[in-house]
Amino acid sequence: WTAWTKDLPQVQQLTVPRWYGVEDNESAILNVFSDASQDAYGAVAIVVSASGKRSFVAAKGRVTNKVRPPTIPRSELQALVVGVRLGRSAIEELEGQVAITRVVFWTDSAVVWYWVKDEKNQFEVFVANRLAEVHEIVELLQKQVDQVEVRWVDTANNPADLISRGCVGQEMETRFQFWTQGPDFLTQPEDEWPKLTGQAPEIPLETKVARV
Repeated sequence: WTAWTKDLPQVQQLTVPRWYGVEDNESAILNVFSDASQDAYGAVAIVVSASGKRSFVAAKGRVTNKVRPPTIPRSELQALVVGVRLGRSAIEELEGQVAITRVVFWTDSAVVWYWVKDEKNQFEVFVANRLAEVHEIVELLQKQVDQVEVRWVDTANNPADLISRGCVGQEMETRFQFWTQGPDFLTQPEDEWPKLTGQAPEIPLETKVARV
């Protein structure tokens, strides 16, 4: 606690603009990044206007259960759940103020991305329940905005990485723009966005045991 309080003066000058930089009748994309580690997990939301203005909206972080710590893929899935909840709340709060036409949920876990894309949904209860919530919120948002999707992003371009592993004041000061505006690719053409390539990862066995 003492070390944390001594770190505060380094960040007291950092500010977040209240205005998102979105003009009247201008469309915008809401990007929600999620990440997890053995210590913490969470998500950060960033809105990008059609003119390329990137703005911090909100973030949420939680510490992992130290008594019964989940596996990293499960923690990453929990982080995605926090992300979709955060995205839903942001859409509700921004309604009538910012014209969100698209929502993109980003995860740097290839395993979680494959779980979300799996249509068989034959998973153990822990994974199945959280995937059900992700799909439910995505379907709900699809009725409110034109496009909603879950995509993969590399760790280097994931601002939520600062939530999962934490950072000291000096690091936050140097990475503040990345934290509040997200990665540069958000203002680039979509064909230049990160893509998951190569062989599929070794997905943990989370499927139900068949009863004979």
